[in-house]
Amino acid sequence: MSSTPNKKEVMEISVRKIMDSNFTTCYLWETIADAAQKLINDRTSCAIVVDEENTYHGILTAVDLLKTHDEKRRVEQVMQTIPPISEDDNFQDVHMDDSDVFAVVNRRNIVLGAISLKSVFPQLADLMPSQ
Repeated sequence: MSSTPNKKEVMEISVRKIMDSNFTTCYLWETIADAAQKLINDRTSCAIVVDEENTYHGILTAVDLLKTHDEKRRVEQVMQTIPPISEDDNFQDVHMDDSDVFAVVNRRNIVLGAISLKSVFPQLADLMPSQ
């Protein structure tokens, strides 16, 4: 007999429950130097890129900054355009292998939070199928 849970036994966990509402943001028009300073100050390796209305545009990582040698370039020139996930999604449907961090948005594409390995780890017990 298999111990693999069937579809009904897998607990549905809302993205909203796992998302971290404390995250770093930077604006499209900020310079790389300004964005790097935000990451340093917040002791984080990534930021959600937004506009003045908090609409999602992409992700900026420390690796993106390390690849850029011109500190005057703007964030929008080096950010990654990783599709966001909806606050209404089920976490089991999120493909974490696509990125280390995702923006969580509402139906209007306004950023509400972020999901990363850091935000998933405290929920690990709930994510694992019961035996």
